[in-house]
Amino acid sequence: MLHLLLALQLAAQLVPPPAHCVFYREWAYNGITYHASIRIDGTAPVYKLHNGRYWSIDVAPGTHRIYADRLQHARTYQLDTGATYYFHVEIRMNPPPTFHAAPFQIVPVDPSIATAEMAPLRPAN
Repeated sequence: MLHLLLALQLAAQLVPPPAHCVFYREWAYNGITYHASIRIDGTAPVYKLHNGRYWSIDVAPGTHRIYADRLQHARTYQLDTGATYYFHVEIRMNPPPTFHAAPFQIVPVDPSIATAEMAPLRPAN
């Protein structure tokens, strides 16, 4: 039994805590009918964020490519163990939205600014 407890403690020490990423989208008339497809390290959306909401996810520490609906807006971020990162999801009107998609861009934000901007928002479902 003691060996099992020691093994579990050692395993917990070997796995670094994840980075925590928070994505938020302020409420606005522009793009009200669109959702922002958040992508992390791939082309498939990991979440579709709606107007006036925020969403968070734990991500393994390391280098990650994060973007919304257009690959040309992708950026690479170095996420540190146990750190929290805030990303503002903004709609861009140039180029204009199409019938099926809007041009969203994900922008890193200082935590003090993000928490103030997120105060009136609701968590994503």
